[in-house]
Amino acid sequence: PLPATVDDFWKVVSINQVKVIISLNSTDELYMRKWDIYWNNNRSDKKYNIDIVDTFENACNVDGCILRIFKFYKNGDDVDESAKSTVFQLQYTKWLDSCGIVMEDIVSLCRIKNMLLHNPSELLTDLRNGNSKDTEKCGNKAWAKELKSSEDPDPLGPFRKSPVLVHCSAGCGR
Repeated sequence: PLPATVDDFWKVVSINQVKVIISLNSTDELYMRKWDIYWNNNRSDKKYNIDIVDTFENACNVDGCILRIFKFYKNGDDVDESAKSTVFQLQYTKWLDSCGIVMEDIVSLCRIKNMLLHNPSELLTDLRNGNSKDTEKCGNKAWAKELKSSEDPDPLGPFRKSPVLVHCSAGCGR
C-alpha cells in the first residue's frame, strides 16, 4: 500500500472480511521506503481508523516476525466495539529484495497464520502470558483440532471462508 491507496487497502480488507494480513517486508529496505505504514492514523483524510490492540515481537520465537492485532472501523460508523473488525497482521522483516530467506521461518509463518485463523485465543493467551512456543509445538495441535472439529466436509473449508491478504514492498518481488 502507498499513501494514496491505504484506504483502498482497508476497503479490500473490509469487503473481503480478511482476518490475517501477511506482510513480507521490512519497514524500509536499503534505506528506501517502498510502501506506506497502513496502520498509521496520522492521515487527515483517512476513511478508516486503525487501532493497534497488541504487538508481539519475534512471535512464536520466529526472528523478525511481528504479530500485530488491529481493530479497524470506517469513519462515520458507530465507534462501539460491535462496529470494529479484528485483523491480525504478521510482518516478516527478514525477507528483503536483495536477500534469501530461512525457509523454516516461512513454514512457521504458515503455522502462525493457521493458528490465527482457527484458534487465535490459545495462541494469544500464550503470547500475552509470555509463553511463546515454537510453532511446531502449537501449530500442529491447533491444525489437527480444527480439522477434527470442523463440520465442513471440505478440509479447505476454513481457508475459503476467510481469505488471507499477502503483500510485499513493491508488489513484484516476493
